[in-house]
Amino acid sequence: MIKLNVLNKKHPVNVFTREQMDEDIKSNERFGFSYLAYPWGDYNDDMKAALKDAGYKMAFSYGPFAYATRNDDQYAINRVKISGKIKLKDLIEIVNCRDEELMP
Repeated sequence: MIKLNVLNKKHPVNVFTREQMDEDIKSNERFGFSYLAYPWGDYNDDMKAALKDAGYKMAFSYGPFAYATRNDDQYAINRVKISGKIKLKDLIEIVNCRDEELMP
């Protein structure tokens, strides 16, 4: 979904029609993607359905801190946002933390 990633620069995902999503996914079939990290973490039901219909195995978002579990929606797996500005000690805390209340 390279095209959506470029076009999506902080625009809500709902500016794209399902048809546009399907076209973009099809245009990237040659890369053999099976997984997707949603641009800016944004997704909607149409995007999840488009990925599922195209044979993607999983898709990842981010939001409130939560560890992924086997019971999660495979097209809405939560991930922890790590930016290039994070300090090493903070990254270590995030990786080692199991308490949601302690997360940034």
